[in-house]
Amino acid sequence: MQFKIKNGTELEIDLLHWQFADNNLISIIGETKDSYRIEDQNKIEISLPREIISINDIQVKNNQFKFSRSLYKQYFGDVINALEHAAVFSKSNGLRPNFARIVAYKELVFSRAEYFSIKPEIFFSGAPFNGGFKVCLGGLLESWISSDDLLIKNHAYEGDLYLSKLGGSPLTGAYSACLWSFDNNEFVIKNTSQGSPRLTGGVIPWLKKLISISELYPYEMDLNYLAIRKLMNEIDELDGNIETDELIHP
Repeated sequence: MQFKIKNGTELEIDLLHWQFADNNLISIIGETKDSYRIEDQNKIEISLPREIISINDIQVKNNQFKFSRSLYKQYFGDVINALEHAAVFSKSNGLRPNFARIVAYKELVFSRAEYFSIKPEIFFSGAPFNGGFKVCLGGLLESWISSDDLLIKNHAYEGDLYLSKLGGSPLTGAYSACLWSFDNNEFVIKNTSQGSPRLTGGVIPWLKKLISISELYPYEMDLNYLAIRKLMNEIDELDGNIETDELIHP
């Protein structure tokens, strides 16, 4: 699948490579009296009760079998979620603690569809009765550097801050937001419960701006953690050539 980003670059992504497949090939690598030790194609290991094989009439051949998408998500889902959490929050090479490095290498994000399309939970926004949604890494960076749509200017804030995540009440105007500071190269948390001023125009107009990015790039990857790992590894390889002035506001 191809899509074009705002700088005119056409990116191509094979979503099947980054999503849970309909027939996931699973290998049996060990067993006990009550369970099998199984491994998927990404070398993720879990224990599976033996009865799951018989209950679901799964055919095993040469110590391999196939899991449907739903069964894969049911039994591997918790591990996948834990891996994504680690990929996002690890101090050594996690997305959030190292976000300034990602901003510095934003052109790398704009050059790879799988990097552009990363949608971690830290970019989840929503409001009561309106549901929730996530925006992709590339869409946020693109908006921050090409427009002021997500720029929050307020004398009570510490410089210019760019919105990345928002939750709040359209009725009361109460909110909690995560914003990026180019001045300090860090995320800043603001919420009305701790005395932050209300958003100009209320919660809804700002949510709509985030929704527009989500709708422009609606593609979802189940295996965000693999894309994050790949991105951070590539940044590690390039990091020796970084210039300090690349970390300032674009």
